[in-house]
Amino acid sequence: MRTQDQLIINYLDTREMVYRVLGQGPAMIGIGSYPKPDPDRWKIEFPFQKEYSAVYLLRGSGTYRDTAGNRFRLEAGTVFHRLPGVHHWSEPDSGGQWLEMFIHLPATVWEGLRAGGLFENGPEPWRIGFDADILQRMIRMRQLLTKAEGYEVLGIALQIEALLLDMKLRSTDSSGKEEKGLLELACSGLRRDLSSSLDLPSLARELGLKYDAFRRWFRSSTGLSPGAYRNRARFEQACQLLLSTDMDLSMIARELGFTDAYSFSRQFKKYAGLAPSNYRRQRG
Repeated sequence: MRTQDQLIINYLDTREMVYRVLGQGPAMIGIGSYPKPDPDRWKIEFPFQKEYSAVYLLRGSGTYRDTAGNRFRLEAGTVFHRLPGVHHWSEPDSGGQWLEMFIHLPATVWEGLRAGGLFENGPEPWRIGFDADILQRMIRMRQLLTKAEGYEVLGIALQIEALLLDMKLRSTDSSGKEEKGLLELACSGLRRDLSSSLDLPSLARELGLKYDAFRRWFRSSTGLSPGAYRNRARFEQACQLLLSTDMDLSMIARELGFTDAYSFSRQFKKYAGLAPSNYRRQRG
């Protein structure tokens, strides 16, 4: 493991969880890191969980099992799922020095993602390996959630949904290496040159698909239309530019292909729940 990756692990090796109410409640979202150095203490049964959690195992190993007969081996680099209403157990191995980072979403959000096809294999884990980009995004979202209020919490919930989608796309358990590779090429193409309009039929031809077939396949694979995926990529990039640069709104609008700062501000507010200037001021 690279030194930089080990530093991320060391940074997360502490119990730190943040939860916020989504909307009028009582549904909540949350992000946290959780070391479990004593495996005997953490052979935990979860009979009544009403909401959804995705657990990214960073260190250690163990076993997932549930009353439906599923049993999965958990190794570092695995994302496993605590599904609403599923009676299950997660059992760290002895001496494994278990370290996890998790995200927590309301069952209603999970239902929407499942309807889009994201959980077609139920609780089967996703194996993504150690991914510093995924971890850094989780850390950043936890920092934002610490001070989030009102519609800001909704904006972070949308970012968490996008993160889950990217985790799934990076999983080696997606439906076949050939389709997974094609999906990665499609996502890469949709994120390409966000400052200009994209000819979706041309991208479909690059992938060897007819346009209508490409749209249906991409939506069934990700739960999003190609246009919605590209827009989400724009707003993720907008969040990064607002927080990491001094670019004014007009410059950011041009960078991301919006007609003007007004159009960018109006659409960003729909995405994040607050205006770009407020987002920068409160998050910066």
